[in-house]
Amino acid sequence: MKTSSLVSSIVNALLTALAGRVTLVLKTEYNNAKEEVRVKAKHLSIGIASLAIATAFAFLVLIALVLAAFLALTEIWAPWLAALVVAGGTAFFALVFGIIGAVKVNKNKNLMPEKAINNVKAYIGK
Repeated sequence: MKTSSLVSSIVNALLTALAGRVTLVLKTEYNNAKEEVRVKAKHLSIGIASLAIATAFAFLVLIALVLAAFLALTEIWAPWLAALVVAGGTAFFALVFGIIGAVKVNKNKNLMPEKAINNVKAYIGK
């Protein structure tokens, strides 16, 4: 009988250690997943903010182009040219922020915590 109680104690100790280890791994990976989602959400918000800035600059381009057309019709060439230069500069900034925003959004639109999931799969053995 002593052998079976010794085996039972060893099995219980091993199961307790295994449960503790699995719990620790799952807690760690849960925290890693939260951090990964937080970082991806931050980058996504930067992309969205860049797109909002691009939209604002695009609106300014429209205003500047309307102003340029108006000034062109007044037959005073210097203000007209100045307005077109302003419109070109504004269009450049709208393009730059639009590209930055689109890249950030496309790169970070998947909020799945892939690293944490892969770590859990590797630990479980799948």
